Amino acid sequence: MVLSDVDGSIIWETNITSTDARMAELLDTGNLVINGPGGEILWQSFDSPIDTLLPNP
Repeated sequence: MVLSDVDGSIIWETNITSTDARMAELLDTGNLVINGPGGEILWQSFDSPIDTLLPNP
């Protein structure tokens, strides 16, 4: 997954190279996950908790 600026420059990207990604999902916990086949988590933002935003309780 890559986040790009309006000019196309890369702002942020995940550190996975898998092509099995099926879906990205933002959980109620604030964890952004990228799921593979069968719901397997290929990557999750909570593994790299830098600048993580969480909802107010």
